[in-house]
Amino acid sequence: MYDCFNPKNADCSTPQGNLPTRKHPRLKEFDYSSYCSYFITICVAKPTVFLSKISSQNGETVHTLTKYGTIVEDCIKNIPHIHPELSVDNFCIMPDHVHILFSKIKDEQTLKNADIINVVGQFKRAVTKNVGFSFWQKSFYDEVIEKQNVYDKIYEYITNNPYVADEKQDRDNYFKNMRGKTPRT
Repeated sequence: MYDCFNPKNADCSTPQGNLPTRKHPRLKEFDYSSYCSYFITICVAKPTVFLSKISSQNGETVHTLTKYGTIVEDCIKNIPHIHPELSVDNFCIMPDHVHILFSKIKDEQTLKNADIINVVGQFKRAVTKNVGFSFWQKSFYDEVIEKQNVYDKIYEYITNNPYVADEKQDRDNYFKNMRGKTPRT
């Protein structure tokens, strides 16, 4: 089991004393080209860019993609075409962030073994190229999934995220109840 980064406990002191030091969110000793599953969250840095809209109509929650969200969706769906060793198992495009559940699969037809960090970078660049400007935060959050029950809960979380967003579900409590710890995000 790997130690989790918790930003609430991060040491953000700097020699200058005025700006926080960026904490590198990646696991130090983990090989991100490993064949396993990854829960990725990528956040929007610009508060004026919205990827989707969540509203209520006749008591039903309606999740609608914006023009930027549609581009993000197309780029997510294109990932397995570029990287056949990756499966996009589930994803959700929220107003200000994106969740993607990846699984790395062994593909005997190709020698490619993409590093998930590079895949996320390529995805962000593809969206930027199609939109015409960058609106992403510099990094992203990842969760390496080690157990099937955790994978199942994350899959469920991604599926239900737009429909519980207006209920202000506390993500930390959701994950804490799921496996007894908070995520590194």
